[in-house]
Amino acid sequence: MVWWGDYTLNDHLYKELVVVDGASSVGFKMVLHLQNLDQNGVGQYVLKQSNFQNQIDSVPETHIFFKIWDSNIKNHAYYGSVEGQGVINITRFDTVNYITSGNFSGKFVRYDNPNEFIQITDGRFDTGANLMNTSFP
Repeated sequence: MVWWGDYTLNDHLYKELVVVDGASSVGFKMVLHLQNLDQNGVGQYVLKQSNFQNQIDSVPETHIFFKIWDSNIKNHAYYGSVEGQGVINITRFDTVNYITSGNFSGKFVRYDNPNEFIQITDGRFDTGANLMNTSFP
């Protein structure tokens, strides 16, 4: 897990949590794009429509997108948050010890098939410099 961000481009101040699976043969990537995290800190962030892009190519809104392996097509499928259909809850934002924790849930639409959705009900993250060698359930 890596946090990117703190970029100011046309008032587009954001942080991104990027999670990449480098252990499996097919990989996985998830990006949580949080708008104004430094200013707002702990709280609930309503998900906006994802444009399936990250960093400065992203929409200047809070959203999530990810890619997962689809064995039916033997390729990756991309899913992104749907406007108003999910949240990211920041439960800890400690800028002294560099720890950020939270959870998320929402409805996500497939990039190449707007009629296909998946639902995540209990996503969770805990990041920080001292958590890298910590086991989580």
